[in-house]
Amino acid sequence: MRIALKSITPFRMNHGTRNESRRSVRAYAKQMQAGVRFPPIVVVKHAAHCYELFDGMHRARAARLAGRQMIEVSLMLDLSQEAEP
Repeated sequence: MRIALKSITPFRMNHGTRNESRRSVRAYAKQMQAGVRFPPIVVVKHAAHCYELFDGMHRARAARLAGRQMIEVSLMLDLSQEAEP
């Protein structure tokens, strides 16, 4: 499944980007521009066209840097939305 990068927000438990390597992001972006395919990022769908990034921050940032508008994703269930018994 492909979605627009602009519809993805950072995961609420992500405490900033301190683990993000700018060097890795630039290297991934260069590879993406050369046509290398990366595994899908993992997102949680909360509402129509509202996704939260769970895994793949480097790939998402690299896709933006490479000028991409869309990205491949795997969807995770939003268990916080389940009804209580």
